[in-house]
Order: sequence, then structure tokens, then C-alpha cells
Amino acid sequence: MPAKKTKTVEKPKTPKTTRAATPTRTTREKKRVAGVVDRIEGDIVVVVIRDPDDPECQREVYVKRSQIKKIELQEGDRVTVIINRG
Repeated sequence: MPAKKTKTVEKPKTPKTTRAATPTRTTREKKRVAGVVDRIEGDIVVVVIRDPDDPECQREVYVKRSQIKKIELQEGDRVTVIINRG
């Protein structure tokens, strides 16, 4: 008996769907802003910065002490803070 020939049917390829990128912690715009240590409250350092959107205003940023590289901090020290915008 001769061997039967089988046909292979290829499935049509479906196009991959692309989603719009949603802002996440890693895709948000980050900006370095200079500031001054206003006060230290336990494990939290309060840094006063100029608002990047409105340079005439100032904002307070609360940062954990463990996230700052400089170990010995005092009031009036200049620090750089990375803020997430968006």
C-alpha cells in the first residue's frame, strides 16, 4: 500500500495587540531638584524645594532618612531630591 499524503494547514497569524504605555514607577518623568533640609523628625527628613512647575512657590518633601546618601544631616544642609512627575 502506498503511504497517504497529509496536508498541513497553517493557522493564520494573529497580529499582536499593543497597549498604550501607562505611567508606572519606572516610566514616570524623574527630575532632580536642589533643596535644603528644614527639619528632621525622627526617621523623616523634611526638605524644602522650589516647585518645578511654579518657581515662585516652595514645597516640602518628606524623605526617609535611609533614602538619603549623606549620613550626618543637620538643618540647613543642601541636598538633591529626585521627584517623580506625572
